[in-house]
Amino acid sequence: MKGLLIKDFKLMKNQKQFFLMILFFCIFFVVINGNPAFMISYLMVMCSFFTLSTISYDDFEHGMGYLFTLPVTRKIYVTEKYVFGLLTSAAAAVLSLLVLFVFLMTGYVDISIGELFSEVVGSMVVVVLIMILMIPLQLKFGSEKGRIPMLAVMAGAAAIGFAAIKILDAMNISVVEIMDRMIKNYPILLAVGACILIAVFSIISFGVSLRIMRKKQF
Repeated sequence: MKGLLIKDFKLMKNQKQFFLMILFFCIFFVVINGNPAFMISYLMVMCSFFTLSTISYDDFEHGMGYLFTLPVTRKIYVTEKYVFGLLTSAAAAVLSLLVLFVFLMTGYVDISIGELFSEVVGSMVVVVLIMILMIPLQLKFGSEKGRIPMLAVMAGAAAIGFAAIKILDAMNISVVEIMDRMIKNYPILLAVGACILIAVFSIISFGVSLRIMRKKQF
């Protein structure tokens, strides 16, 4: 798996100008708007989508067939994609914290350390959920055919979330107030619950991805 990680990080290195442009855009947005939430979530989401793009690179011109002539099993390949996605998302979170810490020291951004870490944890949960939903679809349909299922899943998730918020609003239940109360009063419980949720969905997603890879013919 080490060789696969090196391969994907070298692919990322080739895109360094693109990532520097994204980082500059995020910093510019924070300077203009003063809101750090966008920078954290945007950087992490872009890194998660790069994980999906590495699958497209591997599949380009029957690259998968060549890859599996090497001492790489399908289980190792699937495992590496999940590990790579987590590593890049974590790296984006750390980079966001470092940049925002500079803004905090200069007094340009008015946000507490607790709120900052809440933003990072919340973004990390969303990004990981996106990855564990998208990786099986990318493996199953590829970059071209997989666009429609990916959009359908994202649209479906957004519609369900929007409907749930509307229903709760009709019942005079504020999701924002509940989340703020949970973050302030039960941060450890919320973090443990998020970890359990991610772990359960990751195991299910990994099993689905592994089954898809074992059935594919190259």
